[in-house]
Amino acid sequence: MNKSRQGSLTVVAVIYIGILVTCLIFQCVSYQREPSTIHDMTTSYQLKSHELKRGPK
Repeated sequence: MNKSRQGSLTVVAVIYIGILVTCLIFQCVSYQREPSTIHDMTTSYQLKSHELKRGPK
Protein backbone atom coordinates (compact mmCIF):
# COMPACT_ATOMS: atom_id res chain seq x y z
CA MET A 1 0.00 0.00 0.00
CA ASN A 2 2.84 2.36 0.82
CA LYS A 3 4.48 1.89 -2.59
CA SER A 4 1.25 2.51 -4.50
CA ARG A 5 0.62 5.63 -2.44
CA GLN A 6 4.13 6.87 -3.15
CA GLY A 7 3.67 6.12 -6.86
CA SER A 8 0.41 8.05 -7.04
CA LEU A 9 2.04 11.02 -5.31
CA THR A 10 4.82 10.89 -7.89
CA VAL A 11 2.26 10.91 -10.72
CA VAL A 12 0.47 13.89 -9.17
CA ALA A 13 3.79 15.72 -8.74
CA VAL A 14 4.81 15.06 -12.35
CA ILE A 15 1.44 16.29 -13.66
CA TYR A 16 1.63 19.40 -11.45
CA ILE A 17 5.17 20.21 -12.59
CA GLY A 18 4.12 19.66 -16.21
CA ILE A 19 1.28 22.15 -15.82
CA LEU A 20 3.62 24.69 -14.21
CA VAL A 21 6.20 24.32 -17.00
CA THR A 22 3.47 24.69 -19.64
CA CYS A 23 2.23 27.89 -17.98
CA LEU A 24 5.77 29.23 -17.76
CA ILE A 25 6.42 28.58 -21.45
CA PHE A 26 3.10 30.21 -22.37
CA GLN A 27 3.99 33.30 -20.31
CA CYS A 28 7.43 33.55 -21.94
CA VAL A 29 5.94 33.32 -25.44
CA SER A 30 3.33 35.96 -24.58
CA TYR A 31 6.00 38.25 -23.14
CA GLN A 32 8.12 37.94 -26.29
CA ARG A 33 5.16 38.89 -28.48
CA GLU A 34 4.10 41.93 -26.42
CA PRO A 35 7.27 44.07 -26.79
CA SER A 36 7.27 43.61 -30.57
CA THR A 37 3.60 44.65 -30.70
CA ILE A 38 4.33 47.71 -28.56
CA HIS A 39 7.30 48.55 -30.82
CA ASP A 40 5.12 48.27 -33.95
CA MET A 41 2.46 50.52 -32.41
CA THR A 42 5.09 53.11 -31.43
CA THR A 43 6.64 53.06 -34.90
CA SER A 44 3.29 53.49 -36.66
CA TYR A 45 2.36 56.32 -34.26
CA GLN A 46 5.65 58.10 -35.00
CA LEU A 47 5.12 57.75 -38.75
CA LYS A 48 1.59 59.14 -38.50
CA SER A 49 2.74 62.08 -36.36
CA HIS A 50 5.49 62.91 -38.90
CA GLU A 51 2.92 62.84 -41.72
CA LEU A 52 0.62 65.16 -39.78
CA LYS A 53 3.46 67.61 -39.07
CA ARG A 54 4.38 67.79 -42.77
CA GLY A 55 0.80 68.48 -43.75
CA PRO A 56 -0.87 67.77 -47.09
CA LYS A 57 1.27 67.86 -50.23
